[in-house]
Amino acid sequence: MITVVDTNSLIGLAKGGVLHFLPELFDVVRIPSAVFNEVAVAGAGRPGAAEVTVARDKWLTVETPPPPGHQLQAANLAPADRELLSLAGAVHANWVITDDRPARAVAQSMGLQPVHTVELVLAMRQLQLIPLCRVVLERMRAADFGIRDDLYEAVLRLAGEL
Repeated sequence: MITVVDTNSLIGLAKGGVLHFLPELFDVVRIPSAVFNEVAVAGAGRPGAAEVTVARDKWLTVETPPPPGHQLQAANLAPADRELLSLAGAVHANWVITDDRPARAVAQSMGLQPVHTVELVLAMRQLQLIPLCRVVLERMRAADFGIRDDLYEAVLRLAGEL
């Protein structure tokens, strides 16, 4: 399975201390160059920068996507989100990891499957990669990673932790 991941999700998973589990969930993990630049270059010294730099070319592939088509150019998206969705479409990604509502809506309109970052934490728990979702989610929240209350509670409920 191929997945593409956005900036915020990479940072959030790094803040939760679980970014390194992505290759356990997906066969191929790709990010567009704009996402790499946001996390590892512009974000040097911040959460996620070192982890993404180390992961590059080990299990994380950084790619330059094709130019965005008309639908993506017309969408009210950040440049990195346009690259994310352009890459996802080009590589026929099974999953697009993003919490950005506009990007999720456009992904769905393109026939792509968006996944929330917290859903990955649940998958890690289901695969017994982590003992509890709550610990990871609390670590992410404590590091100022925004998790909506409804998503937080839904994940904990599905994990049997609520």
